Amino acid sequence: MRATYDRLGKIAEANARRIAGRRDTPLSERKTVTKQLKRLASAWVKMQITEELYLKELRRIASKQS
Repeated sequence: MRATYDRLGKIAEANARRIAGRRDTPLSERKTVTKQLKRLASAWVKMQITEELYLKELRRIASKQS
């Protein structure tokens, strides 16, 4: 189960980072995604959120922007 979460998390994170780096996306939108990713990563490292919530938020960030 852990491997599945890791794989899904990497896919969602890659999608969000791709959106943050796209040049056809407005700068303000890219900055927003970057800030959201940094905030989420910080909470994850500090163990303030669960793995399920982390993945859910990554998916939300990636899907909202695409």
